[in-house]
Amino acid sequence: MIIVSNKYSFLYFKLDVKNYIKNWKYRKRMRLCRCKRKNVLFFYFEPSIKHSGLADRIKAIISLYNIAKLNNYGFRFSWTTPFDIESYLSVKKGVLFEKEELEYSIFDTEIISEVNWRDNTYLKPNKQYHCYIYSGNSMPYIFENTGLKWNDLYRELFSPQKIVLDYIESLKIIRSTFVSVHFRFVNALEHFENTFFDNHIDSESEKQDLIKRCHRAIFDIIADNPNKQVFVFSDSSVFLNSLTSLPVKVLEHDNLAHVSEQSNKDATLKSFVDLYVMSMSNAIYRVRAKELYNFSEYSLLAARIGNVPFFNKDI
Repeated sequence: MIIVSNKYSFLYFKLDVKNYIKNWKYRKRMRLCRCKRKNVLFFYFEPSIKHSGLADRIKAIISLYNIAKLNNYGFRFSWTTPFDIESYLSVKKGVLFEKEELEYSIFDTEIISEVNWRDNTYLKPNKQYHCYIYSGNSMPYIFENTGLKWNDLYRELFSPQKIVLDYIESLKIIRSTFVSVHFRFVNALEHFENTFFDNHIDSESEKQDLIKRCHRAIFDIIADNPNKQVFVFSDSSVFLNSLTSLPVKVLEHDNLAHVSEQSNKDATLKSFVDLYVMSMSNAIYRVRAKELYNFSEYSLLAARIGNVPFFNKDI
């Protein structure tokens, strides 16, 4: 059933219908049986479809974990595509599950979607809840309905694997001695990923103008943070290569790719290393411009993980 929420509109109605249709293939599996596992919320990243980026997936996980805690439910998730999450993050024991553990009961199975326009915070007791569709739009410092800090929930579930820690240790970076600046160009300067966000710039002069404006933003941040090193992170090799004359630090960037794509292991490791290095900052800045993808919350994710100040820099 599609239930109208307080934040309802025709747009949300269409999205609800779309999500209901997507979930129908799971509802069709329900049988006249009872679930053995109850009071558990299962979050399943379906391997057969393309998923969102790293930040959206982690945001969805933490939001659902908070809902599970609010209702005294157990929480479990499965993340195996396009990489196994345990290759890069250690996950709390007993949280990961295999798809064979999902049960489909007409009586006991409930299906919800993790979306920000509906209130899915109440879970009926003695049910098995499944979530397959998510938006990953929520990353508050503290969840109002539980009073739990996002950072605490994350640390309950995740910690970096040795491969990530060893790479960061090799960089010899001292925590809180630097600030991080993040730029999300997507395809503005070169093709980075296949996405709905079409921001490719054809004109070379317009590309150079954007790069110069971004350089000026970096100099502003340097001026605001005396005696701090500045590390710059981006999804654009073209932009990172333009920084050689600036007094900033740039990590190795031969392997840049979006984790929603079938990228190689080095590119995926790079995404986690950048994330955790940023989380070690004294502060993190997200630079926004009309040509950039301003909705990226990758850098905000790093700020939440490290519990460090986060600022937007508009240019």
